[in-house]
Amino acid sequence: MDEMETYETLKELLKEGKEEEARALEEKMAEEGNMEAILDLAGKFMAGETSQDTEKAMAYYQRAVNLGSKKAMTALADIYADGEGGIEKDIDKAIALYEEAGDEDSLLLALVFKAPNTGKYAEKTKELLHKREQKKGRFADLGEK
Repeated sequence: MDEMETYETLKELLKEGKEEEARALEEKMAEEGNMEAILDLAGKFMAGETSQDTEKAMAYYQRAVNLGSKKAMTALADIYADGEGGIEKDIDKAIALYEEAGDEDSLLLALVFKAPNTGKYAEKTKELLHKREQKKGRFADLGEK
C-alpha cells in the first residue's frame, strides 16, 4: 500500500468510527518514519486525545527531532519551557531546542517570560531584541510608499 492509499484507509477508518484500527495504522506509519503520523501521534498523546501519555508524546517528538523536524523541536521546547504534562520545567533544554529549530520568536518569548530572572539569559535576550529592532528598521520605510 503506498502512502496515498494508507492515508485514504486511515481517513476511512476514522469516518467509520474505527478509532483503534486507525490508531494502529497511524502507529505503523510512524514506525515507518512518516513524519506527519509521528507528529500527529505526539500531539494526540500530549493532549490526551487517545490517552494522556506524556512519555509516549515525548518519545514521538524526540523521534521527529532526530529526523530533523523543526516543528517537533519547537513543540518539545514548549513542553520543557512550561513544564507540561508532569515534565520538569527545563528552560535550558527549551532554549537549546528553540535555537536548533531557528524559532527566534518562541525563543525570545521563553527568555522574556519563562526564564528565571537571572543574568544568565540577559545577553541572549538583548541580542535577540537588537536583531529584531534591526529587522524592523530595515523594513520600516517599505510601508510609506
